Amino acid sequence: MNIVVKQQSAEAFILLDWLDSFFLSHCERQPGDGKYHLPNNFTKKEVYDHYKTDMTEAIEALQLHRKQQAEERAAIGRRRWNALDTPKDCAYIQIDGMDQKKTALPHFSKQPKCVDGAALVGVHLVGAMVFHCKMQTHVFLTYNNIKSDSNLTITVLHKIILEWEGPLPPTLYLQLDNTVRENKNNILFAYLAMLLDRNIFTKIKLGFLLVDHTHDFVDQMFSRFSQALRRENAFTMSRLRSVIQNSYDPKPITSVILQTWDFKNFIETEPKLFRTLNDITHNQQYKFKLASTLDVRVWCKQFSTDQTWEPPAGVRNFVNADGARLMLASQQLPLKSYAEIKLQTKRAQNIGTLETTHEGDAVRHVHAIRQDVQAHCYPFFDDA
Repeated sequence: MNIVVKQQSAEAFILLDWLDSFFLSHCERQPGDGKYHLPNNFTKKEVYDHYKTDMTEAIEALQLHRKQQAEERAAIGRRRWNALDTPKDCAYIQIDGMDQKKTALPHFSKQPKCVDGAALVGVHLVGAMVFHCKMQTHVFLTYNNIKSDSNLTITVLHKIILEWEGPLPPTLYLQLDNTVRENKNNILFAYLAMLLDRNIFTKIKLGFLLVDHTHDFVDQMFSRFSQALRRENAFTMSRLRSVIQNSYDPKPITSVILQTWDFKNFIETEPKLFRTLNDITHNQQYKFKLASTLDVRVWCKQFSTDQTWEPPAGVRNFVNADGARLMLASQQLPLKSYAEIKLQTKRAQNIGTLETTHEGDAVRHVHAIRQDVQAHCYPFFDDA
């Protein structure tokens, strides 16, 4: 006799979760049998009424959240269109990072069992899309001795601006991932203020999508990279760049970053040049505008649809006119100690388009890339 196990619906899971939290907050646990007893004045109907009210409020909150998210994406679409339609007035740049596990070197389309993942060299990929007259794509690759922090984001944005073709427009729309470690912090805000003070732009609008809803055009590009890497091997950095360039249209401009500017140390050295802005994680939209020399003002609002920027007069970003200081390269991290490559008696499986190979072939690819990285990038290479 076949036994059919009926799965619980999503609504049932929601109900059980709500009942669990409701009982914990309203019931008394009996010391003897561990059962929970409702207060005497509670009836089943009252429990149901509580559930109905909470679900109604939850549905309304979800609908509002989806509406806000749709409006934020519509605002991004308008900024992109403005950058393509009126390139003399504005440009749009979006920057995001890709999952590092998918780009470790040497990359095998099907990783053989004889290779320990800890022995691979981590490679971090940062993608950027520039909308100005046309759409351009950029890919920046770093080994894992470069921190994925604000210094990396600033270095990427700075390289895009330095390599800009033609005159820069007065307004920059910048869209970044909603993460405090890399983007939503005073370090990046200070860099944007400096761009205005140096008359690179006259106005910058910085936007973040809502948390957990950050997927956009750049993520679609990353998806194409992942699909290509599932089909092809990339044992070297040059081969990885080639696979990336051939997997997306327009073809990305790829470059390898071996050092980043230490902008964090530059702005935090006493006496400080920039004011520390508080409570910047709550809002999603920021506006930077140059009022006069060393007077860059910052405004914020939570959503693009909000009518007013706060505070009305803005916040002055510069606090010190002493700009005569050096900006150095950020310190590279030492390579972590890699685990020994685990050699197994079983032969490696098919590796992508290669024929069935011995364990030694895969191991040689691992050692080759590590020696190449050691020679060119890692003065502190630790191969213990």
